[in-house]
Amino acid sequence: MKASLKNFHVNSWVGPAEFRPNNPQCFGFWLTAEIGAEEAVGTELFQIFVCNKAWLDRGPSSIPEYGTIRPRQRHVVVADPYDEGSVRARLEKYLDGCEGESWEEVVEQVARIGFSEYEDYHP
Repeated sequence: MKASLKNFHVNSWVGPAEFRPNNPQCFGFWLTAEIGAEEAVGTELFQIFVCNKAWLDRGPSSIPEYGTIRPRQRHVVVADPYDEGSVRARLEKYLDGCEGESWEEVVEQVARIGFSEYEDYHP
């Protein structure tokens, strides 16, 4: 079983193709990725933080406009400037290596870069 990026959204007002960061030279933002098994229709939502190298270079201190970077923070660094294609390519490249015997095994790998909608859920 392999992971597949089915879709992603930057926010509910603007699609990924129309989105533009406030500061194109130094940006970090959350996106919601719909990821599912390659051969399946259903998806699971993952919150993934996307940023460029300049944003990371600001260091692990508190950054007022973005909050605090924590050591466990997962992120995907994209090439400058932001564009939908570079984000999609980076995500797809990572997901291409996420495979396992079960969906749970695949999710463990995907969760290295994003927070699953079911993370920490215990029925």
